[in-house]
Amino acid sequence: MNWTSGDLKILIPSFLVLLLITFAMWLILRNKSENIKNIPLATIAIILLVMEIFKQIYSFKGGYSLWSIPLHFCSLFLYFFPLATLTKGKIKRFGLVMSYVSGTLMTIMFYFNPSSIIGDCTFNNVFITFDKFHTFMYHHLAILFTLLGIVLGMFKMKKQELVYVLIGIVVYGLIAVPIAHIIDTNFCNILTSNIGFMETLRVNAGQIVYTIIMFIFGIVAGLGLCLINIGINKLINKRRKI
Repeated sequence: MNWTSGDLKILIPSFLVLLLITFAMWLILRNKSENIKNIPLATIAIILLVMEIFKQIYSFKGGYSLWSIPLHFCSLFLYFFPLATLTKGKIKRFGLVMSYVSGTLMTIMFYFNPSSIIGDCTFNNVFITFDKFHTFMYHHLAILFTLLGIVLGMFKMKKQELVYVLIGIVVYGLIAVPIAHIIDTNFCNILTSNIGFMETLRVNAGQIVYTIIMFIFGIVAGLGLCLINIGINKLINKRRKI
């Protein structure tokens, strides 16, 4: 894990707050219907969309930065969270699967190496600039969405839905990869990697091989998370029948 002293001071208290909120919501909603459980998740999804609108407006001040285009990995929450909470049927199921995959992967990466996700955020700067505040709140709300979805049982994967992982990541790649190269903006480490061994792979094997391996890894990781989810839910259901 790669944590700074600033990370320890702000991220541990923040995580404890997220756990407290998650536990409280679980106590309140654990026996409620799925529609009721969906309310806090839909609220977070809407808040993230509103925050993004403000971010885009703010980004135009002093000249728009291409880095603000919502094609980063963490930008996926802007698309999948609303699909998961504000739609119905297969579209909703697709949104739930991809929300679980993207949210869980981000949460794991976030607490493994916070600076790779949110940069340098400390008590001294997180509430001073809009960019820092937005980054901090956006990712913590996404983590809260993921935790709530898990404990409230909203992310119950089915084997036939594993194909959604392939669809979601491939579609993202087909959009983000060419745009990243055209406008020369490093969305999701597409152009270069801040992970040492991956950058070595890119330099030695070439950009095409690097890109293919990176997205294969994303698909495998997503499928792995879904299979773990399916396995845990099976165990829970067996115990309930005993």
